[in-house]
Amino acid sequence: MKRFYWSGISNDERIKAIDQISGLVDDYGIIVNSSRVSDLSFNMAIQIEERKVKDLFDCLKTVMSIDGVNNNLTASKKDCLILINITFTKGTGDLTIEVPNVPG
Repeated sequence: MKRFYWSGISNDERIKAIDQISGLVDDYGIIVNSSRVSDLSFNMAIQIEERKVKDLFDCLKTVMSIDGVNNNLTASKKDCLILINITFTKGTGDLTIEVPNVPG
């Protein structure tokens, strides 16, 4: 499976940006994993057909600054993996870990 490594910078609030980005990704592929590093950074793994990679990249460019697209893309229907790190300029860098209330 081919892998692509992208990085993006969003000037929007983190929650709003993640919602927008997730909505755009859903139009082209699926999010197979995501993790919040802090309110400054968010990682996402996207499974997508290779022929849709460029379209997703172009779509994401409308909501954030992004780089890492590979110009050697094909029209293949084979799945590939995009690993993207998104940085939020309005974050403070504080990491808060939310622990769910689980009855004992």
